[in-house]
Amino acid sequence: LKIATVIIESPEIKQPTNKERQTLLGNIIEKVGESADVILLPAGFFKERRKPDYLYSKVETFIVDME
Repeated sequence: LKIATVIIESPEIKQPTNKERQTLLGNIIEKVGESADVILLPAGFFKERRKPDYLYSKVETFIVDME
């Protein structure tokens, strides 16, 4: 099992929006490709005030649509 761990550093003080984070996730998936079975993101990678199920389904749809 190959695991890719993502560490994000940003020189900006401004917190990126979920849309910007989604774009970053797409870039990560494209770069990692099939060299990893699992991609670990930092806790709180996405920000959501609603129940997590709402966010999970949006991220899942985004990843599936990438194919």
